Amino acid sequence: MHTSKQIMDIVDDYRSKKRMSMEELGKLTHTSRASISRYKNGSRQFPVNKAHLFAQALGITTSTLLGMNEIESPNMESVINSLNEENRTALYEYAKFLLQNQEDFK
Repeated sequence: MHTSKQIMDIVDDYRSKKRMSMEELGKLTHTSRASISRYKNGSRQFPVNKAHLFAQALGITTSTLLGMNEIESPNMESVINSLNEENRTALYEYAKFLLQNQEDFK
């Protein structure tokens, strides 16, 4: 997974390519311009729970933004299987949330 700085480098790159201001990005992601600036300058970590909003605004996948493309299915399955029951349940609930959010924005 990418570091917060790497994520913000990707955000800036795609934002520039789309000629999108930080204000526009903020509106699309329900994030203040000040917060985005803090993520960018490293005084705050990028909020992974908002990754799907940033990815959608930039026209990329959440996996690309977070650097999850290198995780292959067998490895992901191994990771999931190594989680305890409580964390597997949390992961499942988050996956359901992401799916619902994805459907809501189609």
